Amino acid sequence: MRILAIRGSNLASLPEFSIDFTAEPLAGAGLFAITGRTGAGKSTILDALCLALFDKTPRLAGGGASVSRGDGKDDGRVNAGDVRSIVRQGTSAGSAEVDFVGHDGKQYRASWQARRARGRADGKFQPQTVSLIDINSNQPLGGTKTETLSAIQEKLGLTYDQFKRSVLLAQGDFAAFLQADGKDRAELLEKITGTDIYARLSIAAFARRKSEEQALELLRQQLGNISLLSKEEIANEHAALKEIESLLKQSGERLAELERFNAWYSRKEQLMEVVQTAELLLVATTEQNRALLPMRERLYKVENAERFRPLFVSADHAENSVKTSLSRRDELANDLRAAVKALETRRITALNAAGEAEDIKLKLEESQPAILKARELD
Repeated sequence: MRILAIRGSNLASLPEFSIDFTAEPLAGAGLFAITGRTGAGKSTILDALCLALFDKTPRLAGGGASVSRGDGKDDGRVNAGDVRSIVRQGTSAGSAEVDFVGHDGKQYRASWQARRARGRADGKFQPQTVSLIDINSNQPLGGTKTETLSAIQEKLGLTYDQFKRSVLLAQGDFAAFLQADGKDRAELLEKITGTDIYARLSIAAFARRKSEEQALELLRQQLGNISLLSKEEIANEHAALKEIESLLKQSGERLAELERFNAWYSRKEQLMEVVQTAELLLVATTEQNRALLPMRERLYKVENAERFRPLFVSADHAENSVKTSLSRRDELANDLRAAVKALETRRITALNAAGEAEDIKLKLEESQPAILKARELD
C-alpha cells in the first residue's frame, strides 16, 4: 500500500488543502516532516487520511459530551467523539479524499463526506458517506457504507488497527511512548506495533511444553508398568501368531469358496425368478391366443374370400352397367312414346286442317256462280 495524494475541505482549522506525493518536491524527498505551530492543521491532514480510508480517526476515537457545531440548536449538535465533529464551524459540509495504490498494484480513490441538512451551516448533520473508485476505470466499488469500507480494507490489505500500528502513530501514543519507563515503553511498543502477540505465543508455547512434558512423563510411567516377555514366551507367541495366520488363510480360502457358492445361489434365485416370470408370460400368452382364436378363424375366412373380390367387383360393375342400360332403354322408350304421341297429334292436326281446307274449297266452288254473276252486273 502506498499513499499518492491527500485532499480535504472544511476539516478542523483547514478550509481546503491538497497534497500530491507523486509531484515534486515530495516525489523525490524520500523522507519529510509535517511541521507548524499548534493548531496549524498538522494532525488534520492525518485525520483526513484516516477518515477517507476508515471513517475513523485516532483523535476522535473516544466518546464525550455533545458539542454545538451550529448556532447552538439541538439539531446542530454531535457527540465530541463523532467523526463529523471535525467539520469546520460555520460550514455546511466537509470532505476528505485519499488516492492510494492497493496491494494489487492498482490505483484507487477513497472519499469521505459529511453534510448538514438543507446545505445550511446550522442544519442537522446527516449520516456521513464513503465511496471507493478505481481511478483507471472510474468504476465504483462497494455498495453500502459497510461494503465500501470492507472493499477499502481489502484493497489496502490492512485493518484500521493494523494501519494505526504500522503506518500512523497517533500523537498521544507517541508522547506516551517517549515519556514512559522501559517496561511501560516495551508494553506500549507491543501495543502499537502489534508484537504483543509474540508474548502471548511465548506464554502459550510454555504452557504447551509443560502440558506435553506431563503427558510424556505419564507415558513413561505407563511404560515402566509393562513387563517384557522372555525369549521362550516370544517364540511361543510367534508360533501362535503363525498358527493364527494359517487359520486366517484357511478361513480366507473357505470364505472365498462360500462367496462363490453364495454367488451361485444368488444367480440361481435370479434365474428362478426369470423362469417364473417366463411361465406367467406363457400362460398369459396362451390365454390371449385362445381368446383370439375366433378372430383368427374369421380372418382366415376373410383372407380366403379376399381372392374372389375381383370377381365380385367385376360382377358389381356388370350389374351396374346393366342397370344403366335398362335405365337408358326406359328413357329411350319414353322418348319414343312421346315422339309417337306428338306425331299422332300433328297428324290429327294436319287431318283437321285438310278437312277445313276441303270445306273452304267446296264453299268457294258453291259461291263461284254468284261471284261471276256479280261481275257481269258490274
